[in-house]
Amino acid sequence: MVGIPTKYIDAHCHLYEFPDDYIEKVVRELIILAVSDDRSSSQRTTVLSTEYSTVYACIGVHPWEVGEQEVDIEFFKQLVEKCEKVVCIGEIGLDRLFVPHTYNLQLEVFVKFLELAHEYDLAVNLHAAGAWRDVFDLVIKYDINRAIFHWYTGPLNL
Repeated sequence: MVGIPTKYIDAHCHLYEFPDDYIEKVVRELIILAVSDDRSSSQRTTVLSTEYSTVYACIGVHPWEVGEQEVDIEFFKQLVEKCEKVVCIGEIGLDRLFVPHTYNLQLEVFVKFLELAHEYDLAVNLHAAGAWRDVFDLVIKYDINRAIFHWYTGPLNL
């Protein structure tokens, strides 16, 4: 990302949700870490990262989407290997506030993505609603060195 002449970085943008004409405008002004929510948005995000020099892909499954589809970690591993602009795993994490009924499955999926991030030395973009301590402890356990906590509302002394 060094050498890109721009002032601003959006470290958490669901870019795949926007129409192409809007994307074409915004990528001229920003460096974007484009996060994903699921398999299809991860695929779209990697495509956007190859189309635009200022877009970098974050792939993964959001905790709200866990249980909606089976998570095939090999699919995500292939995306990392095929797209050099995958720089982050995300948006991933745990959510006890809004989807507590899938928490155990979220935990299983989250660990798989942390292992993937560790294996490829990638940053993570984290969702941790109501599960701040668990997320923080797992990030430490899996030796993740770069993390963005998105929408963090937990204690300052975690």
